[in-house]
Amino acid sequence: MKRLLIAGFGDIARRAAPALKRHYAIAALARQNGFDLDRPETLVPGSCDALLHCAPPPHHGERDLRTANLLAAPVRGSTSRACSIRRPRERAGVPMPSGG
Repeated sequence: MKRLLIAGFGDIARRAAPALKRHYAIAALARQNGFDLDRPETLVPGSCDALLHCAPPPHHGERDLRTANLLAAPVRGSTSRACSIRRPRERAGVPMPSGG
């Protein structure tokens, strides 16, 4: 069975997990498991065939360092598929800068 790495195992990922378990062995990348997208030294996810990014963007700054840290993390094997499902910052209670 292929392995799916889910970064940010919150409400959205937990709702999707039952359907995804039919096709993938799921590994959760979450703070509760010792992983923190804000601390790149904690990101050693191992191997996976696909990546589902559900973690929210940071609450401050112009750049999304969480996604950059995740993409820079060492992954064994080849990740052939990646998908990001996230709430925009303004929906998460943090306004976006104007003009964008």
